[in-house]
Amino acid sequence: METETMMNEMGGAFMVAWLALNADGGLDGLMGALVLAAAWMAISGAHILPMITWGHIMTGDLADSDSWMDNGSRLVSQVIGAVLALMLVNSGDVGDVVAASMWSFDMWNALGMIAGGALLWTVYDRCDAWVTAFVVLALGT
Repeated sequence: METETMMNEMGGAFMVAWLALNADGGLDGLMGALVLAAAWMAISGAHILPMITWGHIMTGDLADSDSWMDNGSRLVSQVIGAVLALMLVNSGDVGDVVAASMWSFDMWNALGMIAGGALLWTVYDRCDAWVTAFVVLALGT
């Protein structure tokens, strides 16, 4: 895995997370879709969203360990980028963000996320990457 790819993933995840967390009321509606589309256009080749990376993992050659390592590195970079954005928005304090209720499990929400991720991956795989931003918008409403 190239260092540039990891930096692109980290930067893209940071950009989207920081803009979403820093905006008044969050980036919902058309603005959120435009930010995600701009991130995909600006950082060519980056997955940015873990759902996209997971889709690459699950639809690729599962026996190819290099593909697993590359996509796993992308996931780690995305998490690091999002955590850095969270720390920046909260001035380094992430204590209020983590709550015990956040770890509770709801089967229907989990199934909904899996279905939404599958829909998102289908559009991302068959269309230009910027179109996926509008699917994220539709899934969020």
